[in-house]
Amino acid sequence: MWVISFWIIPIIAGCVWTAMLIAMLGRWSALGHPHIKSMNRDQHIAFISDVGAFSLKPLFISMSAVSASMFTSVFVIERWMRHARQLAPNTNRREKIFACISIFFALMGACGIIFLTIFDTWNHNNVHDSMLVLFIVGYILSAVFVCLEYYSLGLNYPEHRILKISFILKAIFIVVEFTLAVAFASESRNGNRDVAGVLEWTVSFIYGLYIFSYVPDLLPAVRFRKHVPQGERYKEEMRQAFAGDTNPNRSSYASQLPQSRGSDRSQYEMAENRNGQPASPTYPPEAHAQV
Repeated sequence: MWVISFWIIPIIAGCVWTAMLIAMLGRWSALGHPHIKSMNRDQHIAFISDVGAFSLKPLFISMSAVSASMFTSVFVIERWMRHARQLAPNTNRREKIFACISIFFALMGACGIIFLTIFDTWNHNNVHDSMLVLFIVGYILSAVFVCLEYYSLGLNYPEHRILKISFILKAIFIVVEFTLAVAFASESRNGNRDVAGVLEWTVSFIYGLYIFSYVPDLLPAVRFRKHVPQGERYKEEMRQAFAGDTNPNRSSYASQLPQSRGSDRSQYEMAENRNGQPASPTYPPEAHAQV
């Protein structure tokens, strides 16, 4: 039950964020695209911050906080699931460091979006702009380190294609969002507020898609009728390998491992006895417990 609930979290976070954007944009459109007092005189397209600075501020704050909090928890959950081997576990310390850094920057981005909704553009313009930068930079850097982790995992687990697909999706997000963010900043500085407004709404909706991209990352941990959870599949492979295969025509488990899983290979090879046969199955603990 716990595992099933995990993949729902990014769905809820993405739906809350997207629903908030649609509600704010729909409200402004339904009122006939009014000129909000926080907008420039020659501006015709309202920023999200303009719409959320007044009557819709409670909606802006609450839904942004819920979405950001739930999305940040996804990074922590993903790290825990790899540690608990419900997902394919990290194979080296570098991947764990990448995961922890991505959590830090995701938390930074979450703080940015929450505080920019509280410090609105009308009453706290400078603080609001600073929090906007924190929000964008935080999540882009978080995505960078997620990509680094998934790239390494994809090399170590070539059988899990979802890792490569997820890496590609998040790499696309980084390129697109960074490009649009630079264009948004440039148009805002040059006084092209309408173009900047369109870019801001676009960046925000793409961010919602980025949240949804974490659903397939957590789904492999779920047990379906014809699907073994990713982490359990890994533990089963380890259990079978360390159960002992005395057939001389078959290679040892160490030779079956991908070259990139050097940690598993070296630890296994050290456990072999002088006759070249696998030692008793004492590693990993999970595999030993299931034998």
